[in-house]
Amino acid sequence: MTLMIAHKLILTSLLIIILLSTLIYLSSESLIEEKIAQSESHSAEALLDNIHSLLEYLEEDLNGFRTIVINKHKLQIRNTVDVAESLVTEYYQRFISGELSEDEAKRQALIYITKLRSGSDNYLFVLDQNTTTLAHPNPLMTGKDMSNIKDSNGVYFVREMVEKAFQSAKGGYTEYLWPRLGSEQPIHKISYSHLYKPWNWVIGSGIYVDDVDVNVAQHKQKMVARLRNQLKNISIGVTGHIFLFNQQEHILIHPSPSLEGKDGASLLNPVSQKPLLKEMMEYAYSETPFYYRWNPPATPEQ
Repeated sequence: MTLMIAHKLILTSLLIIILLSTLIYLSSESLIEEKIAQSESHSAEALLDNIHSLLEYLEEDLNGFRTIVINKHKLQIRNTVDVAESLVTEYYQRFISGELSEDEAKRQALIYITKLRSGSDNYLFVLDQNTTTLAHPNPLMTGKDMSNIKDSNGVYFVREMVEKAFQSAKGGYTEYLWPRLGSEQPIHKISYSHLYKPWNWVIGSGIYVDDVDVNVAQHKQKMVARLRNQLKNISIGVTGHIFLFNQQEHILIHPSPSLEGKDGASLLNPVSQKPLLKEMMEYAYSETPFYYRWNPPATPEQ
C-alpha cells in the first residue's frame, strides 16, 4: 500500500514537472518571438529613418539640379540677346557710316532678328520703349501695342520686361505664362530683356520651363534607378521588404516586377477592400503602424 502511494506521488510529481516545463517553454517561445518581433520592428524603423534621410538628400539634390539647369538656360538666353545686340550694332554702324539710312538699317536689323532662333523654338523679339512689338516670329504680333497684355495670372509681363530693361544696365528676367509658337496653351516661360541704347530697343529671348522639367525628370529617373539598386537587396527579417510609391500612388520601387513601375491606385486591402496605398498614406501621416495582409514577393501565391 505504501509502495503504491509512493509511485502515485512520483508520477504526480513528474506530471507537474512536465506541465511546468511545457508552460515555461511555451512562455519562453512566446517571449522570444515577441523579442524578435520587437527587434525587427526597431530595425525596420531605423532603416526607414535612414531611407527617409536619404530621400530628403535626394530631394535637395533634385532641387539643386533644377536650379542649375534653369540658371544654365537663363545664361544661354542672355548670351543669345548679347549676340543679337552685336548683330544690331553692325547695322547701326552701317547707318553711322552713311551706308544705310537709319530706317533701312533698323528694317534690316529687325528682319535678321526675326529669323534668329535659340534652340528648337526659343526665339528673339524686340520692343520699343512704349511696349510696341517691333520684331516677333509671329507676324500678327509685329506692330502690336502690348502695354495692356497680361497673362492668365494677371501679370503685365511686357511692361515688366521694358521696365527691367530700362531700369538696369544688366537687364532683367521676367516670369510669365505664354504659349509656344503654333499653340494656344499658356505655359511657364522665363524671358531675359535688355536695352539696346542707340535705338532704345528692348531685345529679349526666353525659355519654356517645361524644357527644364524634361531635364529634371530625366535626372530624377536616374536617381530612382540608383536608389532601386541600393534598396532591392535589403530585407527586413525573413520576408520583410522595402517599397516606395509617390502621392499619385505610382509604385516607384518594389521587389515584385509585377508591381514596380505600375499604378497602384487599383490595389485594394484584402481585408478592408479600401485602396491600399491611400490607407498607407493616411497611417503614415498619423505616424501609427499599419497592419494588413499581403502576398510575400518570394511566394506571391500565398
